[in-house]
Amino acid sequence: MRKKSILTRNYFAAIAVFLVGIVMFALAFSGFSYRHIIEDKCATISSTAQVVANTAGAKSVDADLNDWDLRMTISTIAEAAGTHISICDTEGRVSSCSDNDVFCSHIGSVLPMQTVSSLAANSAVCLRTDMETYFHVEKYVACSAVHSPYSGEVIGYVVAAADVEGITSMWQEFFGIFVVIAAIIIIAVLIVYWFMSKEQLAPLGEMAAAARAFGKGDMTVRVSGYDRPDEMGELSEAFNQMADSLERSERQRKEFIANVSHELKTPMTTISGYADGLLDGTIPWENRERYLTVISDETRRLSRLVRRMLDISAVQGRNEDAVKNSRCNICETVRMAILSLEGRINAKGLEIEAEIPDDEIVVRGEQDGITQVCYNILDNAVKFAYEKSSVCVKIWKQESKVYVSIKNSGDTISENELPHIFDRFHKSDKSRSMDKDGVGLGLYIVKSVINSYGEKIMVRSENNETEFVFSLTIAE
Repeated sequence: MRKKSILTRNYFAAIAVFLVGIVMFALAFSGFSYRHIIEDKCATISSTAQVVANTAGAKSVDADLNDWDLRMTISTIAEAAGTHISICDTEGRVSSCSDNDVFCSHIGSVLPMQTVSSLAANSAVCLRTDMETYFHVEKYVACSAVHSPYSGEVIGYVVAAADVEGITSMWQEFFGIFVVIAAIIIIAVLIVYWFMSKEQLAPLGEMAAAARAFGKGDMTVRVSGYDRPDEMGELSEAFNQMADSLERSERQRKEFIANVSHELKTPMTTISGYADGLLDGTIPWENRERYLTVISDETRRLSRLVRRMLDISAVQGRNEDAVKNSRCNICETVRMAILSLEGRINAKGLEIEAEIPDDEIVVRGEQDGITQVCYNILDNAVKFAYEKSSVCVKIWKQESKVYVSIKNSGDTISENELPHIFDRFHKSDKSRSMDKDGVGLGLYIVKSVINSYGEKIMVRSENNETEFVFSLTIAE
């Protein structure tokens, strides 16, 4: 199938619309201009007829309507006005003519009195006619009655006429100028529109090329022009942001696979090595209980890793509407998390300092998700707290938010570690030595849950104190 670009389609659509508009405007303009020229010429003809009628009436005092001086006068007026003038008596017989020929063929001819008297009755009206072959071709004709200066009676009629071809040629010349100007404008507009459209749509081509590059695995491609102050600039910026997000996701995916491979490889290698040693007799039979215990521990660690990964999938697969519509009593949830860790708290001789309101505080969020957040943070606080130290838990309200703080006394997390504390599989060197059962996904799950609620979580670690603070929105 032949490819048709948006630029080409839009360009030809614009040409079609523009040409239709120009044609419609040209038709309207030509009709209006032609009518205006005709009306203007008819007004000139009527005015000329009226002037000649007034002149003939004045001269009728001393002379007849066929007087030679009158003929010279109307010839001058006719030449100045671009018209042909005839004067006839009340019976329609032509007495004088604006032609300079002494023996003019028009003199003596009889005009159709019905047409003449009708036009004279409304001197402002102009009619296109040949006056029953008086003129060899059709002309625009206007008539005016000649009145006697004494009695006021009609003693004759003035017939003024102008060539149709002269008026038409004037209009054609005027319309030709319009067509030339319109053609120049059309060509200029189409050239400008082509280059403007090409420049405006250029980012779309870059985006298509970048999308194809993404399909081939190259996540480093970006589009230019995102600094433009228009919608295409916004689209380019959004595309680059999407590309950045895809690149991060791809990098995280690769890191995730690498981390999972690493985390699975170690226990599986241990299990496989010890099992083979027990089977082939490399490991003495009397030491079998010790190595079977190691195999059991590594198996449970694999199980915990799988459960954590399933927890991550559950967090990422949460329905947003269900999250927004869920409610949870944060005070009771924190209390239950503390009770679930009571055995480990007592084993390390820890003291829990809790500032939890007696009244319930209902927040937006799923019970399971918030319980997981509280449990994971408390679990870390207990795990890395100094023996016989304290763990402080505090809940308070501020405007429409609830804040939960969990603080313990333990080794300070270095500044280099803090930015990565919520990353997948991240465990500091110290924690690796102290927490052989951890898989480095607990705080990542916490961050994922909090972010899915549109909330924030912060961590501070200094002077052998580490504090996690997260926010939740109070339910209406």
